[in-house]
Amino acid sequence: MLITSNCPYSCIHCYTSRFKGEPTREEVISWLDKVSKLSDHIGITGGEPLARKDIFDILEFAREKFEWLALQTNLSLLTNEKAKRLKEIELDIVYTSLDGHSKELHEAIRGSGSWSLLMGKLKMLKDVPFSTVTTINSFNWNVVDRIAEKAEKLGASSASFIPIIPAGRASKDLMPTPKQMKEAILKLSKTADHLNIPIYIWCYPSAKAIDEKGSLNVRPCPSTSLDIAPDGRILLCDTLDIQISHINKSIEDIIRDYEESEWVKLVDNRRPEPCLDCPYFDFCKGGCYARSLLVKGDIRSSDPLCSYRG
Repeated sequence: MLITSNCPYSCIHCYTSRFKGEPTREEVISWLDKVSKLSDHIGITGGEPLARKDIFDILEFAREKFEWLALQTNLSLLTNEKAKRLKEIELDIVYTSLDGHSKELHEAIRGSGSWSLLMGKLKMLKDVPFSTVTTINSFNWNVVDRIAEKAEKLGASSASFIPIIPAGRASKDLMPTPKQMKEAILKLSKTADHLNIPIYIWCYPSAKAIDEKGSLNVRPCPSTSLDIAPDGRILLCDTLDIQISHINKSIEDIIRDYEESEWVKLVDNRRPEPCLDCPYFDFCKGGCYARSLLVKGDIRSSDPLCSYRG
């Protein structure tokens, strides 16, 4: 299970899919309690969080501790009863994946039967606010505008998009080109002008340079989140198996580990050559450093998907 927050030093990520083991209920509760002293925002995802028998205990505890609470799930295990519980807990948002505007495209990415399953589960969320999350890849970059429109028709509160980061099962072969990413952002920017829901861009801050009208909600990539594996290791990023600290340490020690980490210093001091005179550098900071490391082999290099100066 993965827990995240938007405050510096306050994101917890726990992956059942990339790491062995899973934190116990007591461990998760203690981690949430520690994070609540640093942030009022929290998000819980996975692995698949609804696979946990104690997930509603965890969500109820989190609801008491945090002003904003999100859950990311593929919805495969959602039932009417679970949807009712989610409504009662008053989640601020549920995130779920939508990788195509049509059955054919979504299933080409997610597998046979995934479209009908998703459509049925979304009907159960009619009383729970949800947002779609789309991974922009070589299959769907040219129809992201239609995916955003589909999200609105499905009743989503917002539509979020993230360019693929080639970690785990994600292959470099699925990455769009910088030119394709530019066209995708332009499509989304144009579409955002006539949609009644906001469009968010994650892990691609250079979109700010493409979306000149400011129609999109572009999120920067922080280097001070806490990404925590099930064994308690705090990672540099949720897609990189680079340890920075450990959640069982005191808050003061965790912050000190971040301040003294050579990896964090590398990220904070990134000054890629193409970015030196870029007017968007203060916001972008060179783009996604995880993608830089995984694709270029150098965390100090610029985001390989940047179409502005990369």
